[in-house]
Amino acid sequence: MRQRIRNLGIILLILGMTTACARLSPVVPGEITKTVQSVQKEFAPDKRLSVFQVQLEKKGDQLIVSGEVGNSFLANVLRDSIQTHAGNLDLIFNVKTLPEKALGDSTFGIIDVSAANIRRSPKHAAEMLSQAILGSVVRLLKQEKGWYFVQMEDRYLGWVSKTSFWRTDSAGVVRWKTGKHILITAPWGWIKKKPSQFAENLSDMVAGSILPLRKRVGSWYEVGLPGLKTGYLRESLAGPVDKWNRLKPTSAGIVRTGRQFLGLPYLWGGTSTKGFDCSGYIQTVFKLNHIQLPRDANQMALEGKKINPGDHFQNLRPGDLLFFGPNPDKITHVALSLGKGKYYHSVGNVHENSLVESDSLFNAYRFRTFRMARRILN
Repeated sequence: MRQRIRNLGIILLILGMTTACARLSPVVPGEITKTVQSVQKEFAPDKRLSVFQVQLEKKGDQLIVSGEVGNSFLANVLRDSIQTHAGNLDLIFNVKTLPEKALGDSTFGIIDVSAANIRRSPKHAAEMLSQAILGSVVRLLKQEKGWYFVQMEDRYLGWVSKTSFWRTDSAGVVRWKTGKHILITAPWGWIKKKPSQFAENLSDMVAGSILPLRKRVGSWYEVGLPGLKTGYLRESLAGPVDKWNRLKPTSAGIVRTGRQFLGLPYLWGGTSTKGFDCSGYIQTVFKLNHIQLPRDANQMALEGKKINPGDHFQNLRPGDLLFFGPNPDKITHVALSLGKGKYYHSVGNVHENSLVESDSLFNAYRFRTFRMARRILN
């Protein structure tokens, strides 16, 4: 039964949204604090992906539990686990679940700008954590003034301005995803109001966006946009998703995609062709090759199979991931292997370097801080 609960919890975390924090009052019985920590560790271990903010307080014979978690299943597991150790204490369970009820049924957003900036807190001056691109779907969890706390398709959490998406319900998401679609393959381009290069611009777009295909108009695609809008883009900038879906990821394809973005500027929190941070670059390259990787470098370092690079990096293959950091337990950078110790990465801009000292592109700092390599493709 415990295994079934564990597996169900993992499924809910993947599908739903379960910032992890348990604030524990020193007067709370030790078994209860350990129980809360255990639930958090099992079901919501990563605050970037899971909502788990729980406070415990003992007042006389009452044990008051407050805060918020990412779904009702997690709330139920937490309440039952605490009740088991509460003894004679009167349990007052005031933990809220997300999405908050005030949102009603419209708990989804479809991004309607080329790249929506996802921030740590609900203000434009806050640190940018990631980006969600045009056409992608986010889950709305709660609202604060003109901002929404959301979970993106890669499960990453953050705040986005209400001006960056079109709000809808689950039926609206189904309609958005039903039918034929196109994938934007060009690094960047314009969506026009009419099928003409001289027409007014409706929106810009970035590689990786998937949009509903209405029809072909000469050498143009007519596409749907969030909010029931229609736009036009040149066929040379995109391709049918069904054709893309038939392609199998290969190391050559991954390297070819990585090469396409050489020279694009570094941007902290960037996961689009407006600018990449190191992991945003890797995530985008692999996503364009049908592989969804986690958002951050230290999360990616848990994916795939760890390999021995060899004394002279002879075991590294194109498409492998290279990880760097001040020590093996603190991964802070990721790069795309080209084989033979060479790699692409985003620092300043996307460019090539090498781990081999005799190469002209040798980077001594990256050589000293290289920690491991992992193979994502079989």
